[in-house]
Amino acid sequence: MAYRWNGGLDGLASMASDRRWLWMQAFVLVVASASLAFALRPEPFSDWLYYWVAASDLDRYERGGAMLLLVSMLRPLGWSAHATMLALNVPAALSILFMSRRIDPTPGKWLAHIVAGYLLLLTPYFGLVQLDLLAAACLAAAWVLLMGAPERGMGRWRKVLAVLAGAAAVSTRPQFLLVLSTLSLLMALVWGVTRGNGRRDIPGLMALLMLGVLSGFLLDSGLRAGAERSAALRTNSSVTLYSGLLASSTSYPECGQWSEEATATMRSDLGKPLSRAVLDRLGNRPVSHWGAIMACKARQIVMPPAFAWWWLHASPRVGAHMQEGLPTASPDLARLVTFGEAWSYRLMTLVIYLYAILTLVRYVRVDALAWLPVAWIGAFWCVHLVFEVQGRYFLSTLLLVPLLCAWVMRRRSPALHGTAG
Repeated sequence: MAYRWNGGLDGLASMASDRRWLWMQAFVLVVASASLAFALRPEPFSDWLYYWVAASDLDRYERGGAMLLLVSMLRPLGWSAHATMLALNVPAALSILFMSRRIDPTPGKWLAHIVAGYLLLLTPYFGLVQLDLLAAACLAAAWVLLMGAPERGMGRWRKVLAVLAGAAAVSTRPQFLLVLSTLSLLMALVWGVTRGNGRRDIPGLMALLMLGVLSGFLLDSGLRAGAERSAALRTNSSVTLYSGLLASSTSYPECGQWSEEATATMRSDLGKPLSRAVLDRLGNRPVSHWGAIMACKARQIVMPPAFAWWWLHASPRVGAHMQEGLPTASPDLARLVTFGEAWSYRLMTLVIYLYAILTLVRYVRVDALAWLPVAWIGAFWCVHLVFEVQGRYFLSTLLLVPLLCAWVMRRRSPALHGTAG
């Protein structure tokens, strides 16, 4: 590890400063998430309740993949839900923080600071029984393993570990199956159009990614078949499709959101093959109707709403705990926190988009992979124009963009390679 533009004592001072920032950020993440979880003690509800119950009885398995199995390993300890999830989500967040700093080639580690800031906004989410952050950590690990200095080649075990990490992510969040498949198609298009700029490794990288996608899908399907709940795949996937498009409202902000009406409509079509049901629904409305739904959803897709504090505050007993501790100020405090989170999240989203665009503009003439951060964002947009939208579904979209930007920068700036540490 060497700081090529700074030698001697200046380089050592830079390393010491970087490490102080790293440990300070890690400390803040741990303290903030643990304080919120143990002070408010959120209980599982909605999807979170399913994960918590299924983790103790895998015969009820319908979704959750490798990370649900990880939760199930801690269930025999008898810990509370928030303590169990802190034990998993805090290490996941710290691993993403450490990975981002390890690969960040920018002076001052600005990309890693962006990741740390985004993780700080997610700390209310750490004590909930959600698998989004765990899946994001797995996918981040897959990307980092794939990032390993392309000019020196990748070791066989590095490739295997990247595929396994990708499989764990996809099995946990089936959304990744669609997003990563769309990403591969977009990058295949980029490779076909820009093949003359010397980037021959895109097909191999995308092939490894898709191998992880296929492995993750098979793991999830195998767990579902073992629990004799294979039919749940049709139900779960259809709910997101009907909520996102086929039975969606055209009014903001309800458009693209889950609703009881959409679920009821989906259930009324269970007697038909899915392809037939989809075609029938699409044919019953003019194209302008489906365009109106997508246009309505675009606002939530391009600028996803903040979600971490909202889900924590919505958890049973959390509101009561806040009122017990702050009987007069809790409603005002909740509104203030919600307002602050919303604007902080918007600012973070804009900064991340800006870095993706600047990376593309700077490197696209010499490296087709400069499209990767933008294509990653675009893949989420394409998928969610059709499927259900929720703020939490975009957690990985924003969180992993800085890592992808770092990859592009490291590939095209050899003098910076020694700055990771």
